[in-house]
Amino acid sequence: MVPMVGVVQAKTDMLDIVYNSDVLVVDMSIKTQQFLLNYHIGVREHLKRYDNIVLVLFSRGKVTEELNRTKLFPYVITDAGVAVSLDDRYIQASFEEYDNLRNQVCSRLPALSENLERTFSELETRNRATLKERFIADIRRVREQYKGAELRERLRTMRRRLDDPEMLSTEILLNMLLSYRDSEFNNRQQVVCLVLYAMGLVAPNSEARKTTCDFT
Repeated sequence: MVPMVGVVQAKTDMLDIVYNSDVLVVDMSIKTQQFLLNYHIGVREHLKRYDNIVLVLFSRGKVTEELNRTKLFPYVITDAGVAVSLDDRYIQASFEEYDNLRNQVCSRLPALSENLERTFSELETRNRATLKERFIADIRRVREQYKGAELRERLRTMRRRLDDPEMLSTEILLNMLLSYRDSEFNNRQQVVCLVLYAMGLVAPNSEARKTTCDFT
């Protein structure tokens, strides 16, 4: 979590987190902070980091407009102190009607935390698919550009990107094995270990992987 004071003071370590995090979640409920937060989200979008989520406490007046490519989560705090998400029906309704229905509708609305968890899960799935596509494109490019010892060195570097078991797929495994063949990689034990790792038969942090699956 980055405190607002760190953003206001433009502290390097704070801005580094804001600009480089995979997903940025900001609360724009305080009107005086909206301009600065909008600016930093704009910087992230310029850097092609589009996974930005804006929370805003719903109140009388204009709700913060949705930024380009940014998810907007208006919410209210119930009498029990629970943050619940509002959908378009209640945002578009008149304020008078909303006030009259508040106690009735809040009990039927999803908790803000539930919506955020679902969104994070969707973003994680999408980003992992993108990383897999990028890895396959990279390994094909490396296989075309390099041979022999140089290819083996490149493969050792790329192998580290597969430490996350969720990154493994049949297509990635096939491309890795084809690349090892082209590089004349002769350590059969490590190739077998890669296959076992992909099948989930060797745990990522097991002693077996540390002793026989070290590609570094």
